[in-house]
Amino acid sequence: AILLKVGIVSVKIGESFFAIKKSNVSVSPIMSGGYVEVDEEELFSKNFKCVLVFFLSGCVANVLMIILVMCFAGQYDLKMTVFFINVFIIISSICPLIKGNDINGILCYMKKKSG
Repeated sequence: AILLKVGIVSVKIGESFFAIKKSNVSVSPIMSGGYVEVDEEELFSKNFKCVLVFFLSGCVANVLMIILVMCFAGQYDLKMTVFFINVFIIISSICPLIKGNDINGILCYMKKKSG
């Protein structure tokens, strides 16, 4: 969001359980996803490439997490756990049947621009 010069409303990293909150940032030691909430009007005023980069950056981050853990984690159980959690998060972010995910954000952008 910062690279695309879009105003950030809040940042959430991990679950709400045990989260440390300071102003508009929430960080938890239980890592299982996260998001950056931005000013929707400001984001949707950008061109399609910027919106696509914003919404797909989460999927790319999860793929990078899988690669890093597979290369550097020692325990097989840890590798498989992180792998399956991140694959689930990737699939849930690109499945159009799940409300409020990345692909629906792209579809919403396309709908607003066409109508």
